[in-house]
Amino acid sequence: MRTQRFNLVEVVIALGIVAIGVTAVMGFLPMGLNASRDAIADNYAADSGDQLLHYLSSTIQEDWSQLDNFDSVPPDVATGSGNLSTWTVIPDTNIYTKSYVGKTVYRILQQTDDIAGVGTTVVDFDAMVRIWKTPTAAWEYNGSAWVTTTDSGYDKRALLNLEMSWPAAVNFGARRKTYYAIEINKP
Repeated sequence: MRTQRFNLVEVVIALGIVAIGVTAVMGFLPMGLNASRDAIADNYAADSGDQLLHYLSSTIQEDWSQLDNFDSVPPDVATGSGNLSTWTVIPDTNIYTKSYVGKTVYRILQQTDDIAGVGTTVVDFDAMVRIWKTPTAAWEYNGSAWVTTTDSGYDKRALLNLEMSWPAAVNFGARRKTYYAIEINKP
């Protein structure tokens, strides 16, 4: 019995097909890494935005006059992150504050401590935050019927809007942005 072996042409064709397949798979690797990076940033944004909105909500519900610290339009804060030493950290959070043109600006900074033992930290997420209030509408009973009323004087409730943009080191127009909101009712 004679065994059939592959000839050189068949081997070259098979290697070519494998090379094309490996190249195609390797081409998807950067897309997967970018998608993973974006998903991590989206998670940081959602977690930090939720934490900041609930912190502000509890602060405002304790002292309703704190609502006056926010304008009815988004503050014009398109600057980069700046030096961390000029920012004040909110205790037990990764949220920093700074007074900018008479208004409070917020910054979310998520860092990984020195894990390699070389004395550096890695910034995982760095975002600038704009916060403003808007009036809300609600059903209220006026004694005879239910009517929709808008509280534009912020006497009973307000909608606190948050725009988070990252990375903070690039120009405002080039950043990714996400928006969150929470309705706050006066206790």
